[in-house]
Amino acid sequence: MSASVSDVLIVGGGLVGLATADAALRRGLSVTVLERERFGARASWAGAGMLNNRPWPRTQDPDYHDLMRASLRLHEEWAERLRKETEIDPGHVVCGALEIFVAGDPQAAEQSARLLEGAAERGVRAERVGRDRIRELEPQVELSAIDHALLYPDDGQVRNPRLAKALIASCRQRGARMLEAAEVADLALEGARAVGAVTSDGRRFEAKQVVVCAGAWTGTFKELAQRVPRIQRIEPVRGQLVCYQTEPGMLTRLLTAEHRYLVPRPDGLLLVGSTMERVGFDTTTTPEGQAELRAFAERWLPALVDREPVQGWADVRPGLKGSHPIMGPVPGMTGLFVAAGHFRNGIGLAPLTGEVLAALLAGQKPPIPIEPWLPRAAQD
Repeated sequence: MSASVSDVLIVGGGLVGLATADAALRRGLSVTVLERERFGARASWAGAGMLNNRPWPRTQDPDYHDLMRASLRLHEEWAERLRKETEIDPGHVVCGALEIFVAGDPQAAEQSARLLEGAAERGVRAERVGRDRIRELEPQVELSAIDHALLYPDDGQVRNPRLAKALIASCRQRGARMLEAAEVADLALEGARAVGAVTSDGRRFEAKQVVVCAGAWTGTFKELAQRVPRIQRIEPVRGQLVCYQTEPGMLTRLLTAEHRYLVPRPDGLLLVGSTMERVGFDTTTTPEGQAELRAFAERWLPALVDREPVQGWADVRPGLKGSHPIMGPVPGMTGLFVAAGHFRNGIGLAPLTGEVLAALLAGQKPPIPIEPWLPRAAQD
């Protein structure tokens, strides 16, 4: 290989790919990142930036909630470092959260108890609170349909578009070669070794190691999907969101209920999400989806009833049923790695995913055991 060959070629410039580039660069590796559209776009831009974890009691060690907890611990120091390096504030805030349980739900008591048990087991601060306490914490929340809530004081959020900008700037400052509008058509292989990638316009990029971080598009790489059949199950799942401009303080904590959420930014922006729609790569919003989100927001914050949202949008997540994400070396190949299938928690899991992949690329031990999330060959 020539001297111009990168140590690492990363296919995909979303937050997972950018986090991997960031961590690899800090280990002294040279990095090229290829992004089919714009860096930090798609699900990395469209998400609400929630940094929360709702652990159930442990069934294996480690499990998904251990992975999330380890990654969430990294976000604050990640944001602080990036702010110093780039003068871009990623907007990391520890704001706390309320998980709402609706009156009359026959499963509420059991689910609430299991969540408290899981939190206690893992050292996650959580407590059950009644309506009076909810009123003290969030005076504008509608209480009539609430049985109780779980308060998670250490949950937080990040302004994910700003986080992406900070990561892009940091990677460029460290010398990364970063190309947008570089759609990878195929991986470049020499026998059982990955040596780079070829773009749809015929350009060839060579590297000693290749990492595929292509989000919902990961399953389109045939060689990868053949060697790790489960990658074929990664599918685009559309999520619609809607955004209001409110007075700062109308809501101060994340509010989650019925798999939906309200995310209040400190400046008064209020994000409401999200739908879960299997409609392929269609990223248009629909009147029905936007109306569902508005109804959810107005149910819990009646002050929104007479307000019009300022914006609505949609994009696709890399959906994967069962254990996820998939991250690590591709079996039967030398120099080929994958980090994919993060589904709804790509933002939360990005810093740890980057550290795991960069450690493997540098021949180091990952910061957390990753056996449950390793890519598996067909016979496994």
